[in-house]
Amino acid sequence: MTPLDILQSLIPLISPLLIFAICLYYLIRIALPDAILLTIGSGIVLAIAVFFNYMPYYAQNNALTADRITFYYTLGGIVSLLGSLLFATGLFLTVHKMSRFLPKDHSNKS
Repeated sequence: MTPLDILQSLIPLISPLLIFAICLYYLIRIALPDAILLTIGSGIVLAIAVFFNYMPYYAQNNALTADRITFYYTLGGIVSLLGSLLFATGLFLTVHKMSRFLPKDHSNKS
């Protein structure tokens, strides 16, 4: 794998890494259950993104069978679903918490 291939393979990891960094900053600032769920969920999704990004290289270099590759991708999909559910729960809790600070009458009457 050339250095250019390595740089190109890192592009899909920018978004999950950025989301994880923001969630980690939120956790450091406010250590509440919603921040914990957001950080754990985004960390799992980041780890799975790295796994899905480098799994083809690993499978090719180790000559894995199709059954073994399918097993790894299925396991990665299940773990990714768990991480996404944790992140979504944390996001819901955050939005619910922030919505309490809105005024009671926030309709747009002209």
